[in-house]
Amino acid sequence: ALLLGIYTMGMERLCRTESLLLSAKRGRKTALEKGAAAWIAAAGSYLLFVGFFLAAYGIFWDGTFFWNANVASQFHTVQEAVFTKPFLTWGSFTLGEYFAAQMGLSLGLLLVFSLMGSAAGLWLKNSYIAFLAVFAFLFAQFAAPMLLSDAGCWNGYIAATFFPAVLWHTQPLWFTDGGISTVVTWQESWGIGLNLVLWAGIFLLAYRYFRRKDVA
Repeated sequence: ALLLGIYTMGMERLCRTESLLLSAKRGRKTALEKGAAAWIAAAGSYLLFVGFFLAAYGIFWDGTFFWNANVASQFHTVQEAVFTKPFLTWGSFTLGEYFAAQMGLSLGLLLVFSLMGSAAGLWLKNSYIAFLAVFAFLFAQFAAPMLLSDAGCWNGYIAATFFPAVLWHTQPLWFTDGGISTVVTWQESWGIGLNLVLWAGIFLLAYRYFRRKDVA
């Protein structure tokens, strides 16, 4: 999703058709459509990938009982750091409900990364520079919780647990207490919702800038 967002916003420069396309008012408006296309392509790829493995599972096993089983169980454990604990969710989920919730939230996170890549592609004139800038930005997000906790800056640590990269990294623990990476109940849902609002706003600001900037 991230790379698609960057690529779709910079493909005219890569193909040397930027001046021709963006000299028209309609050409600049295609940024919104390209942003939507990037997310649709990413979401379609994700659903195709998941659907393939679900189909393979359905061919070899009867999953009726399996999908109706409760996902929280003392026999279903999760490894955190050096200890093992039961997999307990904030609410009661069957495995089918939990899988559907994971997919829905994953599509939301895909939209966050798509908006992030699209915004970077609009702000910066070079797709390669946009990629390096976003890569450095995501690396900083991964490093922030560790550095802030080591420095004793706990307010900063709490804020860092809502970063998109951190939310993605904690995906196996979504809808649970999340260990040390979760500070509020349903944090993954709140975090992705807040990031959607934030990055949608950043993308719209980038689009407004893009519509007014010089083509050269």
